[in-house]
This record gives sequence, C-alpha cells and structure tokens, in this order.
Amino acid sequence: MAAAQSLERLANPWRGRVGRASRHTFWAFALAALLGGAHLARQGTGVWRGLVLGLLTAVAAALVVGHLRERRDWRSPRRTIGRVLVPTDRAFGERALRALTLAERADRADFSGSRDLARFHYERLLARASLAAVERTARRRAARWTWAGMALMFGCALAAAFGPMRILEGLDVLAATKGRAPVPMDWLQFARVSAQPPGYLRLPARQLGRGGLPSSQPVGALLSVEGVPVREGRDLVLTDGRTEVPFVSDGAGGVVARWTLTESGVLGVAARFGDVLIPEGKPLVLNARPDLAPVVSVEGAPRTVQLRDIERLKILYFASDDHGLRQIDLVLSAGEHEERRVLARLSGETTEERGGHALTSGDEFLRRMFLPVQIRVEARDNDPLTGPKWGKSEAITVVPPPVGEPEADRFQALVGVHRLMVDFLAWQLASVDAPDRVREEHTRARRVANEMGVVLQDTFGGLSVPTGLATFLRGQLGVLHTRPAAGASPIRRTEDALLATDVAIRGLGRRDARTVAKRLGDVAEEAADGARLARETEHRRRGLTRLDAAIDAVEAGAKQLQRLGELGLDLGSVARSELRRVQRARALDDLTHAELAARHLAARLRRPEPSAAVVRGGGTESGVGRGPATWGDPSRADDLFDQLASELEQLAQEHAAEISGVEGALSDAEASVDSSQLRDEAARRAATIRRTVADLPLPGAEPGSARAAAALGREHAGSMAQSLERLSLADAVQSGRDAVSALGDARRLSKRRASPTDWVDDTLLRDAKRRLDKELVWAEYWLRRLQRRAEERAKGALDLASNREQGLAQRATNLAGRGRIRETALPHEMVDQLDRAASLMRDAASALHEGNGQRGVRLQRKAQRLLEHSSTGKTAAESGSDAAERGRDQNRESSRRGMRTDGRVPDGDANQHAAEFRRRVLEGLGREKGGRLAPAIKRYAEGLLR
Repeated sequence: MAAAQSLERLANPWRGRVGRASRHTFWAFALAALLGGAHLARQGTGVWRGLVLGLLTAVAAALVVGHLRERRDWRSPRRTIGRVLVPTDRAFGERALRALTLAERADRADFSGSRDLARFHYERLLARASLAAVERTARRRAARWTWAGMALMFGCALAAAFGPMRILEGLDVLAATKGRAPVPMDWLQFARVSAQPPGYLRLPARQLGRGGLPSSQPVGALLSVEGVPVREGRDLVLTDGRTEVPFVSDGAGGVVARWTLTESGVLGVAARFGDVLIPEGKPLVLNARPDLAPVVSVEGAPRTVQLRDIERLKILYFASDDHGLRQIDLVLSAGEHEERRVLARLSGETTEERGGHALTSGDEFLRRMFLPVQIRVEARDNDPLTGPKWGKSEAITVVPPPVGEPEADRFQALVGVHRLMVDFLAWQLASVDAPDRVREEHTRARRVANEMGVVLQDTFGGLSVPTGLATFLRGQLGVLHTRPAAGASPIRRTEDALLATDVAIRGLGRRDARTVAKRLGDVAEEAADGARLARETEHRRRGLTRLDAAIDAVEAGAKQLQRLGELGLDLGSVARSELRRVQRARALDDLTHAELAARHLAARLRRPEPSAAVVRGGGTESGVGRGPATWGDPSRADDLFDQLASELEQLAQEHAAEISGVEGALSDAEASVDSSQLRDEAARRAATIRRTVADLPLPGAEPGSARAAAALGREHAGSMAQSLERLSLADAVQSGRDAVSALGDARRLSKRRASPTDWVDDTLLRDAKRRLDKELVWAEYWLRRLQRRAEERAKGALDLASNREQGLAQRATNLAGRGRIRETALPHEMVDQLDRAASLMRDAASALHEGNGQRGVRLQRKAQRLLEHSSTGKTAAESGSDAAERGRDQNRESSRRGMRTDGRVPDGDANQHAAEFRRRVLEGLGREKGGRLAPAIKRYAEGLLR
C-alpha cells in the first residue's frame, strides 16, 4: 500500500505535466493532418480523396491507441516506473524495476526468501526516489511536447490564415458522396439570371429570380447566368446534375454561362473540384414548356359521307397553335395513297387561322380512288428547334362509288332518253293518219327534248355530259320539234336524229368503257401489290387487307363496266372471268398465283380492246385479224358535227388574230402621229390639276363617307395628271371621268352630313369638279383628233382588214346555215349567236372601210365574244376527268419507254404569232413613256422577249 502511494506521488507530476502536453501535441498533429488533408482533398480525384481518408483514419487510430496505452501504463507499476523513474534517473529506475521484480516473485508460492523483506526493500527504494528530480524531468519533457505542439499549431494557423476557404472546400469535397458535396457554398455575387425565348417566338427577354421558386420557360430558351466570382481560381459550372456548362469571363471582371433549356429540371451554379461538385445553395427550378403541336378541328368531323350524295363537300377548319402557324394542308388519303394540297402558307406569326375549302364530287383524287378516302386538315407550326410538328384534325370519310358507276349511270341515263326517242319514232310510225297528229307530235318531241335537257344538266357522281356531246344532242333533239323543211318527212327527220344520237351515245359508252377498264387495271395492280406485300414482307395482314379490298373493288367495277354498252359488257365479262382466278388463289392462300393472276388481269384491262372481231379483224383473245375492228356506225352526223365545231374554233382564232392585227395597225399609226406640240400643254394642264385637288382630303376616311369619296376623286385626278404627262390620253380620259364621278358623289354625301366630321367644303368640291370637267373636255377633244389622224394614216391597213373581216363574216354566216341542217344541227341559241356575230362582223367591216378604226375594233370585240360563246367542242372531246385519266395513262406509258407523249403539238402559225408579238413589244418599247413604273414595265417586257 505504501509502495502504491509512493508510486502515485511520483507519477502525478509526470502525468499532470507531460501527459497534458503530449495530448495537446497529439491533438495539434491531428488538426494539422486534417488541414493538410483538406488541402490535398481539393484535388477532388478518387486517388487523392482515398489517400487523405487513409491518413485521417490513421491519425484517429493513433489517437485512440495512445489514449488506451496511457491508461494502461498508469495502471501498471512496472510501466509507471519505466515512464517516470527511468527517464529521471536510469540507474535508480532500473534498481526500482529489479526490486519490483523481487517483490512480485515473493508473492509467488515458490519464492524461497523473505517476502516481507522483498516488499520492504521495494517500498523503501520508492520512498527514497526524489520527487524534485521527477518534477524537473517532467517539466523538461513537457516543454519539448509543448514546443512541438506550438510548432504544429503555428503551421495550422498559417494554413488557416492563407486559405481558410480552401480548407472548408477540401473538407466539403472530402465528405462528398456520388460526386456531390453535402454543404452548399456561395460562388457568385451580384448574380443575375435572364431568359431569352427562342427567336421564332418573338418574345422579349425577362429576368428570373433565384432561390427555389419555379419558373416556366419555353423549350429552347437561352438562359444567361452572370455574376462576379466570390473567390478566384475556382472552376465554376452551370449544371442540372447531368450536363455542365463552364463559366467564361465576360471581359469586365465577371463570368457568364449560357444554357439552352431542353427539359424541366433544377439548374444551379457549382464549383468543380476534380470529380466532385460543390453546389450553390440557390438553385433555379425550371419548368420547360414544350412547343405543342397545332390543334386542328374540322366542322362536322368525324363523319362519313357517300360520294354519290354530294356535289360539293365544304370543309370548314380552325387551326390554332401556342406560338405560330406556318402551313395548313388538306390531306386526302386512301390506303397507301396520299395527296397533300396546301391551303395556306403563313408567316409563322399567326396563332389562329380559320378558313374553308370545297371539294367537288368530280375531284380527280376522289374519282380515281376505290377505297374510302379520309380527308383531314393538318397544320404545321414554326418550331425550328425540335422540327416542325403537324397537328391533325378528325377525318371526314368519303366512301366512293364502285369504279365506273358514275360513267355507267351517265350512259344509262342517255340510253333512257334514247329509248324515249325510239318510242317517239314508234308512235310516229303508228300514227301517220291520226287526227291532231302535228300537235301531239310536237308535244311528244318537246317531252323527249325536256328529258334530254334534264340529263344534260344533271351530274352523275361528279361527272356530267361533255360539252361538245351535250351541244350535239341538244341540236339533234331541237330538230324534232321544229317545222320540217319542204320535202322533209317528220319520220325521216326523227330517224336521222335517232341514228345520230345512237352513234354519239355509243361512242361515249366506248370511250367510258376504255377509261373505266384502265382504272380497273390500276385496281387490279393494287391487288397484285397487296399480294406481294403479304407474301414478301412482314406486313402480311396489311397486304391481305389491300388484296381483299382491291378484289372487292374489281368485282364491283366489273359489274358497272358491263353497263357501258357492247365494249363495256365484253370487258366486264372478261374482268369477272379473270377475277375468279385471283379469288381461287386467294381462297387457297396461294399468294404467288394470286399476284400473277392479278397482274395478268391488270395488263388485260389496260388494253381495252374487244375480245373478238365485231365486223372484221380479230380481237384481243382471238388474235389479230385482217383489218381494224369497226362498230358499223349507221350515221356520220357526229363526224360532220365535229368538223363544224373545228371550223367554228378556227374561225374564232382567226378573228381574234384579225382583231390583234387591226389594233396593231392603229397602234402603229398612233405612234407615227407627231404629238410633240401637245407635250408642254399637257404638262401644264397636269400641274393645274394637281394644284386644284391639292386641298382635297387624303385617303384614310371611313368608306362610304363624303371624305372618302373626295379622297378617291383626288386619287383619280392624280392618275389623270400622270397620264397627261405621258400623253396617254385614253387613260387620262378614263381617269378624269372617274374623278368627276367621285367628286359628284362627294358633294352629294357631304350635303347629307351623316356625322359632324364627315364634311367637305362644297366650294372646294365644286371648283375642283369644274376644273376637271374643263380638262376632261380638252383631253377628249385631242384624243378624238389624234385617233382621227391615226385612222387616216392607217386607212390602207384598215381597208385590207375590212376585206378580211367581210370574208370572216361570210364564213360565220355559212356556219350558221350549216348549224340549221339536221346532221350538223346546233342549238337555236348558238345559231342566233352566230347570226348576230356575222352581222356585227359585217358592221365592223363597214366601219373599217370608212376608216373608223375605233368603232370597228369595238364591233369586232363584240363579235368575238359571240364567236367564243358559240364554241361547241367536239362530240368525242373528253371531260376533265377523262382527259386527266388519259394524261396519266400516257405518262405511265411514256415513263416505260423513256419519253413523254403528253406535250402539245404547236400550231403552224405559232412562229408567226411569236414574231408579231415580238414586233409589237419592240415598237411599244421604242415609244417614249414616262411615269414612276415605266422602268419596271420595260424590264418586264424585255424579260418576255428573252
């Protein structure tokens, strides 16, 4: 017990001084390790962070081990002697250790000496130890630990003084998880965030706040973050957690980063330290507003209509977009076929557009489709970032009739009228001696003609009777209820009209049968393509759907084809026979032979020739015979009518050329008249007109008011003045008349005084009107005088033109006479128009012979309008849809042969007309013309010549 007390007495100074100083030094070392590790951890890489973590772990372990070791040492007498007495007096300390060993051995049972003596020796030795020496040694040892700790603390103070934030940044980096530090820091001061919407939106930039409040911005907006760095030397970035944009210097001591917004997220400023980011505590929450696709609605959609039930399909649409519309299209689709038609091209600034479009039942796409056609309106926006987006409306489904049904209905309607004519002829033959025969005959003939008129005015699924054929039929039926010429039998007249009508209707049936057969050939080709699609690609179901739809369409079209006369009946029978091969292969799921049979059927229908010779020669199936097949037409009335129609068209063309020649002669004569003495006078009067109307109101008043009428009069007066300066007296006279009329309206409206502001000084209007009347009289006088001079100079040319005009008038008279003949009968109104045209042409010839060129030209123009209205067209002329179909066939054939055949053969007079046009343009350019638009007109004319 005494030994323990003595040992405690000796250990207290050491433990109190050296232990405290050593602990402080160890803590200073730990702090130095932490600060140094923080500096190293700022590198941010995995290697450096691992090394620093290892170092700090080792330091912490050393501190724990040292603490445990010290506690253990002070509990053990041997270690206490070793830590206290040995450093103080080594020899004494070793004696004390030996005494402790002897005392410990005395406690064991095998000790042979005196235990009390050993314990007494140990206690006495510890009592003799010098406490003062121990204290002196402890003070020296504590001083060394203190100096070491002070040195470490001084180093820590220097590290903290020169880079305190570096230490905090390093510690933040050291504590990072998944590349992101846990403690935010401020990196920018005076930060400012602005958002510039995409240029196509035409919106101004706006400032955004920071601090977590969400901000909604359009996709593609350019965000600019500007500020001054809080600390230099840091790599600052703008990031959303996945993508980073570095800050760059703005040249004025600040930094800036720009970010293009593509999706919603949180955007913030951060500093990059190797693999670690230290974020800023003020994120910017952004909601990206995408540019939505346009919204399109069509009135009444979705709905389904039958093509046969409509003549015009009105499509009223409304399109809207959140930013702007660029284009609106009408889209027609049927199966694999699609056609787009532009309805509107917009600037991209319009956000709403309302409009309409009408499709006729004769539309080419609708007529040549055999599948239901879906009609939509699609709108495209103006998004240049992610690409334009299309918005679609609900569809209007148009169900077309079977292929050939409109043609068959038209043909059967004409055949029905033909049967009425046959019945009429039968009644004539049976009622030769009936009382009141003439009146009854006229009534029945009128009834037939009325029925034909109804058919000719009707439409059949968008088809109507071609103009030339309709004119021919009206002419033939007009013969039935007219008084026959001397020696002409009513029965013979009816027979001739019946035969002529029969030939024309049969010709239409043959042409329609060929057209429908070719269209059915396209449908059969569609069936073959569907079979190949189902057989060779992964789209088996879609291919089978196309195949089945095409088979049904061919079958329905073949039935309609059989209603189109002899050729149609023949081709329809062939089509139905060949179609059965396709149906059998389809039933057996033999798509290869179904495709081959469909292509064979398509090739046969595209050669719409009869299967066997009708009169002579062979058909398609029977082989080529000795000559071409003929249908044995019993009447040539249609050919004679077509010849008359050609002569009428040629007469109209020649008469138009004659008018151009007369106008050219008058223009040449006017150009040769010396009017230089009028130029100065005209310029003076033009200046007077401008001064007279200078005080009249300017344009901009409400339409229909007195001020608006006065402003219109001022504009016409200015146009008159400009024409006078150019010596264009005809234009000046017309503008002057318009100006006088407008000023008269202004005076009348001003007297009503509908509103206090709608008032014009009546004196000003009266003086302006009086002055314009005076100038108008002068212009009319000199216009007539110059025209008379020009007519005198052109007297020879006008005489020649008079002779030619007389000849053309005689031709018109002859054609009118031929239009009254049964075989080439024209409708009465056309004959009357030809007679009036011939009369006007004779009057024009007389005026030209007398040298009155202006009156002659006016009469010629009136006659020309009548000639053009009398144009009949040929009986074999195709309707618009038939012509389009023929054009597609020719283009298809020419593409196979590598050449086009749909070009127009130029007329023989084309070069002469071109030369005359060139001469007139050159002469017009040679005249001296003034005005603001003269240079532009000259450039345009020179471009025409090139």
